[in-house]
Amino acid sequence: MDRGTIIGIASIVLSLVFVFFLILWIKQKLAKKLEEVKTDIRRHRERKVIGPESAHFSGSKREYGKVKGLGILALTEQRLLFNKIGGSLFAIGVDSIKSVENQKVFNGAYKGGKLHLVITLKDDNQVGFIVKDNAKWLKKLQQMH
Repeated sequence: MDRGTIIGIASIVLSLVFVFFLILWIKQKLAKKLEEVKTDIRRHRERKVIGPESAHFSGSKREYGKVKGLGILALTEQRLLFNKIGGSLFAIGVDSIKSVENQKVFNGAYKGGKLHLVITLKDDNQVGFIVKDNAKWLKKLQQMH
């Protein structure tokens, strides 16, 4: 093998090792965020409706931030909670939800055909998430408000 081939193979191996450790780091962060959400739900003595489970935050029009990212989403009878990696937990009162719908594009982002679960609040702020079972979340949230 010539020197270029060896450098190429070494680069690929190092890239794979980096990706492996990045995935481990994300899993550890999600596990920590999951425990924080569970603790918060227990502290408030709320009953879970859906989740907690991993989800993607698609941002909001205002108040909850525009920075997108992975985290943990949960719905209780009183609140919708989200705890983002690199951020802190926020909660939206179920009684402040005006409507819930699916959108292909939210905050200028299209996610490869995945639907954004968009929650419009009574103050007309909007918050978006991408969840694994969009239909389940949509149905439960629509039933609750």
